[in-house]
Amino acid sequence: MFRDLFALDGKLALVTGGSGGIGRAAAQVLQELGARLVITGNNEDQLKEAVGELSTGGDVTALYGDARDGDHVSEIVSTTERLGGVDVLVNSIGTQRRMPLLEATGADLEFLWSVNMGSVFTLTQRLLPQMVAKGYGKVIHMCSIVGSVVAVEDKTMYAITKGALTQYTRSSALELAKFGIRVNGLAPGYVDTPMTHGYIHSEREEEFLSVIPLRRFADVRDLQAAFAYFATPASDHVTGQVLVIDGGETLR
Repeated sequence: MFRDLFALDGKLALVTGGSGGIGRAAAQVLQELGARLVITGNNEDQLKEAVGELSTGGDVTALYGDARDGDHVSEIVSTTERLGGVDVLVNSIGTQRRMPLLEATGADLEFLWSVNMGSVFTLTQRLLPQMVAKGYGKVIHMCSIVGSVVAVEDKTMYAITKGALTQYTRSSALELAKFGIRVNGLAPGYVDTPMTHGYIHSEREEEFLSVIPLRRFADVRDLQAAFAYFATPASDHVTGQVLVIDGGETLR
């Protein structure tokens, strides 16, 4: 029985940002649970590397492009339709611009919004009809503890976008429940990925670690069980929730 709760045999999982550290980790665990994969990314070399790693576990369809581009979104939609419709959507698209608020510009905020919130909203909106047609689906957003729980210096614009994503997760879960679609999110603290490695392992490393009771940064493997839970029938009675994975940082 418990094996069935965590089975994705034959399901189609789309992982946007699947060439990045967190997205690739999500794709790996969903594939191990039996899902067929479509991954996207805007770094061609990283996307090819991810395909090389994932193809040993089964067929992987990779789509290169910018999630803010309408033609790329249309390609994603048509590809998933051709493959039978998406069952699990992991939105692992995201970027950062760290700077003091007084130095930030409207253009900086517009850029972060277009990636972290705008592209997620548009792509999800375009894919939802496939889940509605099935009467079932799982959507997982990559939120953040700075979107609702803590404030972090030089990350106000990022926090604005992640705060919006947190509320989008909750509100859309309410609206989509009648279609059998569950929407949840992961809210990690510091995760050691290629994008963050140089920042967190800097002269400020001890400062960052000092606010984490478990005294270590998260590894992408720390998120994989949560992806498995939210993607599979194990979480069929869970929607609109954002799971914090932060080593205890928000306990303070």
